[in-house]
Amino acid sequence: MFVLNQVCVDMGNARLLHDLSLDLPATRLCMVVGPNGAGKTTLLRTLGGDITPSQGTVHFDDRSLADWPIRSLALARGVLPQHSSLDFPFSALDVVLMGRLPHATDEHTDREIAHEMLRLCDCHHLAERAFPTLSGGEQQRVQTARVLAQIWNGTGPGKRFLLLDEPVSALDLSHQYRLLRLLRQLTREEGLGAICTLHNLNLAAQFADRCLILDNGRLIADGHPTEVFTVETLSNVFDLDIWIREHPQDPEIPLIIPKLE
Repeated sequence: MFVLNQVCVDMGNARLLHDLSLDLPATRLCMVVGPNGAGKTTLLRTLGGDITPSQGTVHFDDRSLADWPIRSLALARGVLPQHSSLDFPFSALDVVLMGRLPHATDEHTDREIAHEMLRLCDCHHLAERAFPTLSGGEQQRVQTARVLAQIWNGTGPGKRFLLLDEPVSALDLSHQYRLLRLLRQLTREEGLGAICTLHNLNLAAQFADRCLILDNGRLIADGHPTEVFTVETLSNVFDLDIWIREHPQDPEIPLIIPKLE
């Protein structure tokens, strides 16, 4: 549903994205990986419409992203930024209900959907807690529930997209796996598209249908993890000597192991 054609992004004297051309369909879980400063967040902000390309075009569902009405775009794609600040003592449920603001559904429907999203993100027990009192990981799960509630149409996501910037950064190991399993399930069963930035290469290798490797604003590799996670590529991009082994449960999943000094 997203198509980028020779997109460049400049800020000041720096070029953050270089001639990026991509076709990103729905029903895929796509992970964007790369070192710090590679352009991962810039790519997501460009897809979300927060950044206008200096050159090139971005289309969403066969329509220029710039031509989408704000409300229609909010119903079709949800964005989870890397940092979400909220200091007011709203309950977790109130925060998730904020995701329903673009919809014209009734209060009962909105609350049912909000509760369901809290359950999906394993934070329904936090519904009445004041958001600022939650831990960083709990806040991240509630914010993920909010973004899901935003694109939920009452029967399921439909043809919708999630743009998630480091969605597991504050989560414990168990909840990292729960969230990525949920995203994989939604993309395969509900027609949802999801694009996530991620630093954990082994999580990307295990869950991604497709991986984009960025470095210095350039697309280095694009494909299934088994295709793009090679010793040469990862060692060069991350400036680190690594081994790649077969996962003990699934030989189709590459296992990335940094070498000891």
